[in-house]
Amino acid sequence: MLDAFRKRETAFENKFAYDEELRFKIQSRRDWLFGQWAAKEMGYAGLAVEIYAKELVELDIECVGDEEVIQKVCGDFADHKRFIPIDELRRIYDKLWGDAKRQIMAH
Repeated sequence: MLDAFRKRETAFENKFAYDEELRFKIQSRRDWLFGQWAAKEMGYAGLAVEIYAKELVELDIECVGDEEVIQKVCGDFADHKRFIPIDELRRIYDKLWGDAKRQIMAH
């Protein structure tokens, strides 16, 4: 009986670890997509788009929060004289979660 409980506990731990890893991958992909979109909206091209997207992924890892990413993009848009309401940025950011999830699950 104790062996069955240990196996069940191990299965739950493995499922939790898998779910957390999947969430992290989706979150990172979402940040990447958001960064690419924002960079292009600000007029970046080529390598600059990739660098900006990577910055957002790293920021979200460092700060562990979506709001910091959204605030950075909002400020960067303002610096480029592009004004997109923060609620619109949040809507786009949230929509990209679904896109990121589909991309990650397809691999």
